[in-house]
Formats: sequence, structure tokens, C-alpha cells
Amino acid sequence: MAASNVSRNLAMKEEFEEDKDLQNELKLLVDKITGSDPKLIPPALEMLKYLIRTSTTSMTSVPKPLKYLAPYYNVLKLTHKNMSKGTMKNIGDWGHEYIRQLESEIVQQWGLVHCEVGDKILLPLINDIIRFNCNHHAEIQACDLLMEIDQLNLLPQYIAENTYSRQEWTINKLLDTKRKCV
Repeated sequence: MAASNVSRNLAMKEEFEEDKDLQNELKLLVDKITGSDPKLIPPALEMLKYLIRTSTTSMTSVPKPLKYLAPYYNVLKLTHKNMSKGTMKNIGDWGHEYIRQLESEIVQQWGLVHCEVGDKILLPLINDIIRFNCNHHAEIQACDLLMEIDQLNLLPQYIAENTYSRQEWTINKLLDTKRKCV
């Protein structure tokens, strides 16, 4: 009994140390991103992207790097706002987990900010996400997001002719869903 408690305590201590190391690394990356040396920003963003993409979590939990970045969100948003446009070329560079997290947050925020200002802020991001999903065989996720925010009318502009058969299946699924709801 005592041996199992000791091994459990050691495992918890190791996990705690790993979490502390990750938190310290994230803090260092945030410092580089928000610092005054513009040459440090791209490699710091790449490392941050790598940490988020490679974090292992369950499907229902937020990846640890995103969780530990929460205290820095405001300063990162301010830094991003002050950066020149075009720093992020492709929203998909951050990976599917990041996209799913964004989708979840958009759905939560949509009802709160859905107005002209909300449209200006969220719709460009939503369009980027829908484009990414449709280009990466994730039409169902695109449809789910658009249905959640009642903007399904945005979908047709992302249906490509070369993927029509796959997207035809998605459209049939949507029609079937609509029939069930009516």
C-alpha cells in the first residue's frame, strides 16, 4: 500500500515538473513574441505552433499549451493587433486542434457579439475556418459550425467542382438533417 502511494506521488511530481517546464517554455515564447526584437517573433511563433500541435490530450480537453497560455491571451491579442497584417498566412498552420478550439469559441461568442461589429470581427475568421475545413476533407465540421451560428448560406462559395461528389454527400446529409428538424 505504501509503495503504491510512493510511486503515485513520484508520478504526480514528474507530471508537475513537466507542466512547470511547459509553462516556463510558453512564458519564454510569449516574451519573445511580445518583445522588441522582430527577428525572434517568427521562430517563437513556430515553436508555439509546434507545442500546440504536438500536445497530447483527449478529444474533450483543451490542450495543455492552450490552457497555460490563457493568462497571456490579452497580451498576445494586443501584440497581434499591433503586428503588420499578413503575419499568419494560413490559419491551418496551427493545426486541426486549434481550429476546433476556435470553432468552439466562435459558437460561444456568436450569440454575444452577433451584430455588425461581431460580423466584422468574426466573419473573416469564420470564412478562413470554413475554407480550411473544406480544403481538408472536413466539410461536416464546416457545416456544424455554420449551422451552430445560423450562417449555412456561406457554405456554397467553398464547394469546389473537383470535390463536388464528396460535398454532395455533405449536402445530402444537411438536407436529411433539415427534414428531421422540420
